[in-house]
Amino acid sequence: MQPEAVTEDVAARARDDVKRKKNPPLLDAVRFETYDEGESAQIFRQPIG
Repeated sequence: MQPEAVTEDVAARARDDVKRKKNPPLLDAVRFETYDEGESAQIFRQPIG
């Protein structure tokens, strides 16, 4: 999941920057996509002790 400010264009430019600087072998497998997983909740728990 990415913030609304991160568009497909922003992701493509970031991928191009990484490719120029380091070019990791699996970079071409990175993709930008949207999916809907329905409602969800994120729960934070305080450590005990």
